[in-house]
Amino acid sequence: MIPDLYAGAAHCDMPDTSQTSGSVSDKDREPPEKKRWRPCTAKKWLVSAPESLESYADSVVGITNLPAELVVKILSSLDFTDITACRYVSRRWQALIDRNHLQAFAFSRYLYFQPMPQTVQRYNAFTKGWLASFCDRAKEFVEGLDTLLECRYFPEILFFAIAVVLSETMLLTCQNVRTIRHFDWVVRATFSSDGRHLAAASADKTAKIWELVAGHWLEKVTIRHLGWVRYASFSPDGSHLITASDDNTAKIWLIKGKEFNDIP
Repeated sequence: MIPDLYAGAAHCDMPDTSQTSGSVSDKDREPPEKKRWRPCTAKKWLVSAPESLESYADSVVGITNLPAELVVKILSSLDFTDITACRYVSRRWQALIDRNHLQAFAFSRYLYFQPMPQTVQRYNAFTKGWLASFCDRAKEFVEGLDTLLECRYFPEILFFAIAVVLSETMLLTCQNVRTIRHFDWVVRATFSSDGRHLAAASADKTAKIWELVAGHWLEKVTIRHLGWVRYASFSPDGSHLITASDDNTAKIWLIKGKEFNDIP
């Protein structure tokens, strides 16, 4: 359905030669310029004339009158680009797409987004304030997100909202809040799912775990191996840490409160 609508948009800039008068020989006639539809042209037309596109859709194919359940089911199978274009088919479709968060789902599916545990807690503790600090539009996003905390699809919605805010940000500034030092290469560094811990694996045969306490990163524990530590990563629920080393061992650590215990 979408390619047909785009093709209709492309016809808007084709020259009208039906009213041409006079006679020109084949020798003197210049070949007409061959115009091809380009995505950017169609996109501009879609955005600048949504009412015209809605009239076109109603008069030619009547797609805007389909039952809401069927429209949502069809749109849910489309990719992000097509769903975004469908928002301009009609105001009814736009409302259905926004109400059912179809753009957020398609965007998350495209990037293989995996929801992390305790998303709401992390949002209230850190992400909310960080997101609202960007601009006035981001503050509006936060106000809307606050009303969706109980939604089962909140992680996907939050992921999409952050992507939108970052894509519209013209300038980002970074501040170094902590430098983690090792005696050799840092091979890998990763955050826990709740954002409160950081694991850094190094060629100095150690993995260091850091904890965020009252806004400050503090070293919590140093895990030692007999060879390079190639890998250090937290489990999805943040309850365990695994380290892998060139000493032919991988160690699993249980995180209990403020302690890291090696599991024999």
